[in-house]
Amino acid sequence: VDLQFLLVNDFHGHIRQEKEDPGAVKLYMTVHNLTELNPDGTILVGGGDMLSGMLDCNEFRGRPAIEMMNEMGFVADVVGNHAFDNNGRVIEQQRRWAKFPFLAANIKDASGGEAKSFIPSLLLSRKGVKIGIVGLATMETPVKAKKSNMIGFSFTDPDVAGNKAIRALRQQGAQIIVLAAHMATFQDKTGKISGDELLNLLDKLEPVDII
Repeated sequence: VDLQFLLVNDFHGHIRQEKEDPGAVKLYMTVHNLTELNPDGTILVGGGDMLSGMLDCNEFRGRPAIEMMNEMGFVADVVGNHAFDNNGRVIEQQRRWAKFPFLAANIKDASGGEAKSFIPSLLLSRKGVKIGIVGLATMETPVKAKKSNMIGFSFTDPDVAGNKAIRALRQQGAQIIVLAAHMATFQDKTGKISGDELLNLLDKLEPVDII
């Protein structure tokens, strides 16, 4: 079965094309053209930090980027550290605007229960194949984010939360597990990947198929 996974991360609300930022129109057409190569087997995932960063989006609490992502057919968006440029009330409003879930297995509410605006994982099907997507947010978030915007949220160990979500998806029949982790990494031209947070995490996680 031929499947195609597409990831877009750190769009940062660049609705307009500017310097190296392609803008919404070029991004939309790029994804559209790639999807046409495999319309029934394409899975489009957000890698986080999509909604805030530019005035166009900031003034409207990220809604322009969300509407773009809705139109493009994103199936999910992992929570990035810049999600907490806003407080929990705004994040919940963003969730209601979005036609896709925000994924973060390692973000809980203040009491350690499921956070209202986030879910740990998503199960979907393409061409008869069950695909599970697990979201993990960087543990740098509580350090980088504005403290008042973190009220009502707590971060748990990503390896514990990730393994719990992976096992749950396997029990639900997932044949492919995708890990969407908003964690700083770099891949050079030879394919070598660096990034201590993610690489150390992978040593502790149960095997996944796509990262």
